[in-house]
Amino acid sequence: MSLKQILIGLGIALALLIVIVLVIGHWSPGEQQNVAKTMSVDLTPSLGKQKEALDRLAEAIRILQPPEPQDGDQDKNQDQVSREQAERELQQAREREAARERDRRPRAPRKPPEPVDKDW
Repeated sequence: MSLKQILIGLGIALALLIVIVLVIGHWSPGEQQNVAKTMSVDLTPSLGKQKEALDRLAEAIRILQPPEPQDGDQDKNQDQVSREQAERELQQAREREAARERDRRPRAPRKPPEPVDKDW
């Protein structure tokens, strides 16, 4: 049996299957379109749930908002103090690192300057 004969046989079998399905009525594209045209959808329950969901979302956003400062001057002073403390700690860390770096490097003895011949 050649490949051509096999393909022809499969084509005939597929055509017969399509005919059987259409005749029995399991597949008819026209019916699906008609069902969609006559079907009505009531969105009232969905709209009510959407409103409820929006209300809950708004409440969650309100709860998650940071509190408003009661005393602005006190907050500014605390921010300034913590900023200054952070700067001091950073400067101390830099100084410690510089001292460590100096200690790590071996110190070479300084040579006396070599005499220079005068050209003039």
